[in-house]
Amino acid sequence: MAEPKTVKIVERGMLWNACYDVRDGEVVVFGAYGSDRATLPRKGDPVAVAKDVLRGLVDRWEPASARRPVKRRP
Repeated sequence: MAEPKTVKIVERGMLWNACYDVRDGEVVVFGAYGSDRATLPRKGDPVAVAKDVLRGLVDRWEPASARRPVKRRP
C-alpha cells in the first residue's frame, strides 16, 4: 500500500491539511477534523476531489472553543 498523500486548502483565513488515499475508486480523506470519502469520477482528479471533501469536513467541524454557553437573562 502506498503512502497517503497530503492535501492543503485555505478556508476561513486558516490553512487546513489532511491526508488522502485512493482506494477502490473512492477518495478517502482523514485528518484531525474527521474523515470522509467520496466516489472518484471516471477520469477525475483525486486531488480536486480530496480538496472538496476536506472543505466539507471544515464546514462541519466546530472547535470546542467556538461553542460557548448562552447567557440567559433572569
